[in-house]
Amino acid sequence: MKDRYTRVTAPAGFDGQATRHDYYFKTRNAAREFRLRIKRWKAEQKSPADTLSFDDSDKRWLAYLRAHVGNLELLPAIVTHWERTAKPITLPLKVEELCKAFVLYRQGKGLDKATLSEDRYISKRLQNIWAVTWHTSLELERSVPF
Repeated sequence: MKDRYTRVTAPAGFDGQATRHDYYFKTRNAAREFRLRIKRWKAEQKSPADTLSFDDSDKRWLAYLRAHVGNLELLPAIVTHWERTAKPITLPLKVEELCKAFVLYRQGKGLDKATLSEDRYISKRLQNIWAVTWHTSLELERSVPF
């Protein structure tokens, strides 16, 4: 049996797309809900309301934030902190690669042999502990300081 998809074409400007864009849904209900979302968006474009409207997805995310953050007035500070710290993290990196990059970085600083030997030892321990704890070679993300 063939998988059937329902295609819905969203207008230009919807969801930040500059041109019309096709969305595919496995169920007719999902496509119908999406069409309603587009309809609400079009109505909002014609006459912007003073109040905000939230769909079910928005409400779930707000409930999630309220459960984890508590006071939603903290959100500006949280977003500011994220923009300063985590936003520039773009390069996925395996633990082994990170440890090798760290050792190479430290070697380039002209440190003595004992310090470099300790750096290699600690990097190996970190790799082994990570592998035993997580049973895999998980990827970390980093901004590139070295």
